[in-house]
Order: sequence, then C-alpha cells, then structure tokens
Amino acid sequence: MNVNALVISYNSSISQSSTLQSLLDTDNKDINFKIFIWNNGPNLFEDHDIEEYLEKCKEKRISLSIYQDLRNISLSKIYNYIIKKGNFDFIAILDQDSTINVEYLQNIATHRKSNLIFPRIITEKNNVAIQSHPHSSKDKNILINEGPVTSNMSSVTSGIVLSKDLINKIEKYRGYVFEEKLGFYGIDVDFFVTINHMIEKNISVNAFCVGSINHLFSSNNENENENENEFKSPFRYLELLYFKIFFRETHQKKSKLTTLWICIREILRGKLPPLNAISVLRFAFENVHPRSKLIIKPDVEEKNCIYLECQK
Repeated sequence: MNVNALVISYNSSISQSSTLQSLLDTDNKDINFKIFIWNNGPNLFEDHDIEEYLEKCKEKRISLSIYQDLRNISLSKIYNYIIKKGNFDFIAILDQDSTINVEYLQNIATHRKSNLIFPRIITEKNNVAIQSHPHSSKDKNILINEGPVTSNMSSVTSGIVLSKDLINKIEKYRGYVFEEKLGFYGIDVDFFVTINHMIEKNISVNAFCVGSINHLFSSNNENENENENEFKSPFRYLELLYFKIFFRETHQKKSKLTTLWICIREILRGKLPPLNAISVLRFAFENVHPRSKLIIKPDVEEKNCIYLECQK
C-alpha cells in the first residue's frame, strides 16, 4: 500500500516541525511511505537541516520530496498540486505543528476499506488536553468519537487521509478536491461541507474516525471564543472575513450586493486598516483569495528526492 503525507512548512525549519519529527517514528511496516515537504517561506531550509532529515528518512525507509517556493502560496493550491503529482493509495494532509502517534500509518492500513479517515484532534485549552475535532457540522459541541461516520461531519485539515477513490469522486462531483478560491482559512470547512453534500446526494463516502493526534492551534494561547479572537489579530480577522464572504456567496447563495454592503459596513466601523479594506473589497468582487492568484510553476524545484520501498 502506498501512503503519501504532505506537510506544509511556514516560517519554520525541518527540525522545528513536530509533525516532521514525529512522522519519523510512525510504524510504516508493509507500507510504502513517502513524505512531501512544501516550504512555503519565507526562507529556504538550511542545507544541513535537509541533509539530516534525508538521512533519517533513509534509515526509516521513507521516501522524501522537498519543494521550496517562498511566496506563501494558497494552501489549497498546494494540496491540489501534490495530489496530482503523487502515486498513492492514500494521502494525508498535515500541518507543521502536530504530533503524530506511532500507529497513525497502521490505522490507515487497518481501515483501508474506508476512503476518508481522520483522527480525533487533541489540543490544549487552559492547560487541559481536550478533543476539539471532529464534531458535528451542525453543532461543534457534539464531538465525534472513533468509529464509522455517516453524515454531518466536520474537522480540521491536519490529519485527514483521503483515498484515491474519494479524490476521484470529489473531482467528478465538483471538478477539484480543495477549493482554490480560499487561501488559508476555511479550506477545511468548505471540504467537509462538500463531503456532507455528496453524502446527501447518495454519493458513497466511507468515513472513519480512528486514533488521535496532538495539534497546536495558534489561537489556543488566547480565549477560545472565536468571536472575541477574530478581532485580536488583523491577519486572522481579514482571513475570517475572506471566508465569510466566500461562504455567503458560494454555499448560502447570498447576493453579491448584500455581501458588498456587509464589507462596506465593516470598513465604516473602522474594523479594517485601509490596505485590508481594499483587499476585502477586491475579494468581494473577484471571490478569489490574493494568494490563490499565484501560479505554481510546473518546474518548481524538487530537492533530494529518494524512492525506497519497504521490506516485504
């Protein structure tokens, strides 16, 4: 069985990424495992950092590809790009700040008849470990436990595993896997909205929740109340507003006129700096994230590729 894992790094080294380091300890017995690292900027990886990780991968019989494009490209575009490049039965999408358990890959192998696999997300709130995801798409206070999941599911992108079969179904349903109009925030929400819509239309999605990963959310050092948090960081508020505009027009089918009025209202209330206000208005007209306009070149540099198969 071929399993790929994509880890996107931003403002971090390979050695600093808890995800990349913990992946080395996963049990990959009888699995052809390949890690794709995408360095999204702002600096190139140090050569010694690459060489050290490369050697560790060789010891663990893990294949490795490293892409470095420092423009901080839309995450959704990177997901779709790597999905199209890879030869796999399953692909895992991972953030850089997760701690992957030893059984992560074997959980995929055990549940290979499923085409969507995701773990329980364990995070820390007020110094207490809690499960934050997955949860019901209709009520985030209703957590989903391990086992088959048949409808109304929602989770974060980090940790989800997609089969080739599911990817083909999603592409047939809407032409692409991840929504490239979104840059950073809301990609996971849009993905699970799509999955739930597919299930409602009787398209088979065999989903299973198994295992857990520890994940660090940037907002967890603050009050977890999103309505309060969204105003504390101009970047976070801007990203949330991009997503709200997209969601209104794409999923709620609201008119562009009412959406523009909401944007203007937020600007008049002084909630947006001038440059962010211009960005929001442009997004409202174009419905495309600024980072999604960047094109991934077909010849983007791929460094230190190795291809090793596990012992049978």
